[in-house]
Amino acid sequence: MDLAAPFDARTRLGLVLPMLVVVVVGIAVTAVTAGRSQDVRHQALQRFSQAEANNTARILSLRLQQDGHAVERMGARLAVRNGAMPESEWRADAGAYLSDKPWLRALYVADETGVQWVEPEGGPAVAGLVGAPGGPGRSDMSQSGMLGRLHAGAVARFEDGSDGMMAYYPFADGTGRVRVLVALFDIAAMLRASRPARDEDFDVALTASPDGPRLAGSGRAVDPGTSYRASAPVATSYEVGWTLHSAPTVSFARRMHPRTGLGVWMSGIGLTLLGASLAFMAQLARRQAVRLADVDAVRRTSEQRYNLVVRGMAVGVWDWGIRDNTLGWSPNAMRMLGLPPDYKVADASFFFDRIHPDDQPAVREAVEAHFEMGEPYAPNFRMRHESGHFVWCHATGQVLLDETGEPVRMAGSIEDITEERAAEEARNRSERRLRAVTQSAVDAVLTTNAQGIIEEANPACERVFGYRPDELVGSNIRILTPTEHRRKHDYYIKHYIETGDSDIVGKVREVYGVHRDGHAIPIELAVTEYKAGDDRIFIATARDLSARKAGEAEREAFIARLEQTNAELERFSFAASHDLREPLRMIGNFSQMLLRKHAGQLDEDARKAVEICAGSAQRMQALLDDLISFSRASDDLGQIETFIPVDMIELARQNLAEDFESSGASLETVHLPAKLRTNPTRFSRVFQNLIANSIKYAKDGETPKIQISAAPYEQGWLFTLSDKGIGMRPEYCEQIFEPFKRLHPASKYSGTGMGLAICRKIVNNAGGRIWAESELGEGSRFYVYWPEAPQDPDAAGTAHTAGTDDSVSEGENA
Repeated sequence: MDLAAPFDARTRLGLVLPMLVVVVVGIAVTAVTAGRSQDVRHQALQRFSQAEANNTARILSLRLQQDGHAVERMGARLAVRNGAMPESEWRADAGAYLSDKPWLRALYVADETGVQWVEPEGGPAVAGLVGAPGGPGRSDMSQSGMLGRLHAGAVARFEDGSDGMMAYYPFADGTGRVRVLVALFDIAAMLRASRPARDEDFDVALTASPDGPRLAGSGRAVDPGTSYRASAPVATSYEVGWTLHSAPTVSFARRMHPRTGLGVWMSGIGLTLLGASLAFMAQLARRQAVRLADVDAVRRTSEQRYNLVVRGMAVGVWDWGIRDNTLGWSPNAMRMLGLPPDYKVADASFFFDRIHPDDQPAVREAVEAHFEMGEPYAPNFRMRHESGHFVWCHATGQVLLDETGEPVRMAGSIEDITEERAAEEARNRSERRLRAVTQSAVDAVLTTNAQGIIEEANPACERVFGYRPDELVGSNIRILTPTEHRRKHDYYIKHYIETGDSDIVGKVREVYGVHRDGHAIPIELAVTEYKAGDDRIFIATARDLSARKAGEAEREAFIARLEQTNAELERFSFAASHDLREPLRMIGNFSQMLLRKHAGQLDEDARKAVEICAGSAQRMQALLDDLISFSRASDDLGQIETFIPVDMIELARQNLAEDFESSGASLETVHLPAKLRTNPTRFSRVFQNLIANSIKYAKDGETPKIQISAAPYEQGWLFTLSDKGIGMRPEYCEQIFEPFKRLHPASKYSGTGMGLAICRKIVNNAGGRIWAESELGEGSRFYVYWPEAPQDPDAAGTAHTAGTDDSVSEGENA
């Protein structure tokens, strides 16, 4: 056989046929393997896309609920305040809320006339406000079903091209006017905040209706016709049932499954051994198992991310399995009640049993209303802390219904609002107290803004100015100022706001206001400023001085008449002293002359009669001298000097030298001040009269012993004169300072009863006081408080007036 001869056809067919069979089998096996690989890849991407959609939807549900309830709380506070919340307080509230939410573009307060407040200032253009397309209509807002609830508005684009959503909360203020609180959300920013993972892996978008446009998508997803896309419902928020869509990006799909099909086909075509094909398929199966493990790892990572987000929130999260009555609480919720994070909750009774008994009915009603009517679940209630006290909580939640409409699960958040509640109650109490004080004040109290517009007025304004409070609110305070001063008033306010210098704010002035009927009113005006954020509020308190001014005028007229009467009495006393002294002097002189020259010619009765006449003339002369001294103790202090008190007391002792010599009396001074500023002559007269009294009323057979001491007291010095004389009953210690008051007959103790009255008048005119303490038979103590005169001579009234007498007389004593 020629080995080089070609094979016959039968042999070639036998050789080719097995090869063909191997090729066909290899191609078939390769095709099956390649198809299986594609199916596994599709399943993995679809499972991961669904897991991403579910986790993102849960996080976004919580965020939408929290943000929505926060906007509702802000709107509710505006409604409770009847629209009277100051703009500064609202901006502070809105600024705090916007500070940590980059997806919230702006907050607006508007009414039918347009936007009133916007935070931040210069925010994005407002879409969907009252009367605008997609926003709340005027007729809709007036319906009671619209007020006090959060609603969804138009979905549009911001100026930077990002997708946005509007939510609005209509409410009625105290005047019945409908206003609306509007929040603009950036959907893309909200999705980014809810998905801290890599955005290049999946394209996530939202739809507000089944056939609505997808919002905030990047457009990098794989072919929309593929089955990789997944959807998940988001909890109904703002009355919109959102749906979240997720799809892997092209880059992620390629990264998850490189092109392995070409290798399979090349191995099949080049199949030479069935074992090589089997090894290839085993390797391919192993690689797909690894890919499935990666999918599970990504899923676990997503769940961990969800748990981290929940733990990172300031609020707690709860999950109630309604059918089996199970309850799950997050660690933050446990800590809120003073429980360890790993505390095991048996069932839902854990929640309801800890609610304050007074709040349990309201919470159950809120749950039932949410189940049956779809009302938002957002009650405030108290829960028992583990330490025994109660904390205020705010809860939100959303129920999940099965296909028959029965509730099967409910989840939400819970937040400790104890501090917020306490602050709000304290603020309300303060406002109530302030309003009560203002409303009950007898003075007119008005509150104005920096432009002078009256914002509040109390009932006393009607009594003072003739205007009812509701007539003043909204008017400029200039209507209460005289016409000629109104331009100056505006200038003062403007100048104070620009420079801070003021002749009005922070001072009390007497000015004139204008009554409603046009007549001028004297008022005492005090203006204070209160700053609330950037707002400057001025509070004016006006006291009607009409009655006081009338009283002052009447008093001035009375003082003028009294001064005229005093002057006439003073002139009369001078005339009387001159006219009475001369006859008395003649009677005394002639009586002495009869006794001296004609005593021998008078019998005993005549001589006694002449002596009585002479003594009576002397006593009458002394009485006139004391009356004149008492009338001349004028109200001014006379000549003010700085002197040494011990010297003036020594002068008084010298004036009483005969009394000291005849009685053997002794005088001791202790701790007297080195200097004293007052009228030295009157100071000496007071102590001369007191010393004379102590000598006169000494006990029979005893030598008078007198001591004068001093100590600092109030604005001057307290002098004490004590003796060991006969004393007196305590009930007479005040009567002895009355004019002409005597405790003993003149036959036993001489005197006119004017000495202590003169002392009191001198001391009182100096601004001091004099009083006595005594017991019968135990001596007496006289206390003299003598204040220091001011250094300014003008303040002391140093000018002498007509009739002022600073001489030291030997005035008789009580």
